[in-house]
Amino acid sequence: MVEFHSLNLHDAHITNIGLCWESGCLTIEASVFIDGLQKPAIFCKLCWTNLHKLFIPREFPWGPSSFIHSHQFVPPGQYEIEMQSGDTLLIEADKFELIPYP
Repeated sequence: MVEFHSLNLHDAHITNIGLCWESGCLTIEASVFIDGLQKPAIFCKLCWTNLHKLFIPREFPWGPSSFIHSHQFVPPGQYEIEMQSGDTLLIEADKFELIPYP
């Protein structure tokens, strides 16, 4: 299992964000540099389960962008993703999982 804080999400490209309200599952689809910048980005799903809170601003204070600038995990279950647009996504959930696609 890959820990959220150990991922290299800088310059990952987010293409879709989905939420299943009934199950409390959040999925962010993105191209992620799992093996470093020397290898191509891999399409992945970043999945959170038992979602408690979600905040997704889309105000573009630094200009439009769908790329991740930085991220952090604040125990016990707060995940933050700062976009290159200057917006910060805030996620509170019990579990995180990265699912790469072949």
